[in-house]
Amino acid sequence: MLFERSATVFCAGILVLAAFDVQASECMTAANLAQGIHVDYSEGGSGMYRAIGDDLVEFVEAGTAEGGGDLRFVSRFGLYDIEASARIDGVSSSDHQVRYDYEGSPLVPPVAKALAWTGQVIATFPGDQHFQQTAAYVFGEEGQTVLGECRYRSLPVNVTFIGEGGWEGQAFVYFPDLGFAALTGHSRQGAEAQSLTLSALRPTDAP
Repeated sequence: MLFERSATVFCAGILVLAAFDVQASECMTAANLAQGIHVDYSEGGSGMYRAIGDDLVEFVEAGTAEGGGDLRFVSRFGLYDIEASARIDGVSSSDHQVRYDYEGSPLVPPVAKALAWTGQVIATFPGDQHFQQTAAYVFGEEGQTVLGECRYRSLPVNVTFIGEGGWEGQAFVYFPDLGFAALTGHSRQGAEAQSLTLSALRPTDAP
């Protein structure tokens, strides 16, 4: 598999970067997402999220693609991947692009009270190759995520994909007031589950 963030391109490997110090006063808002919000992990990783309109969120991991390029995902609410691609020098290549289509009921926005979406996800790879899985997105009860002195409303989301090769899972935390979801763990059949701990949210222009 080329990526690991979602269904066939699951849980993209977290780019290893040095940890960043973020001042307690720099609590993020939805306005920050228009310019981009970096998510840092205690395990040493980071990724950038940016709103691009119509509930779509761009997620970029710099330098983690094959050949040293960037991994770029476009997802609705930061959860339902629409497109995944590799970029070299900022340009996406159609030879390294996967598209996702969802069949079933309309996609459920991330809301509390344990709502869920289930249906078929069809990934289309270069050369018009298709790969289909059954997906289940389950939304937990709303709580809070505390990062430093910043408190954010948050919603746990657990995702499971089942296909011919077995099952794979992802865990996210969705921030209703910010408008995106960050990966907090992934697992797959026959492998040990991996948890990721958020350490900070910071604007893209933060050092």
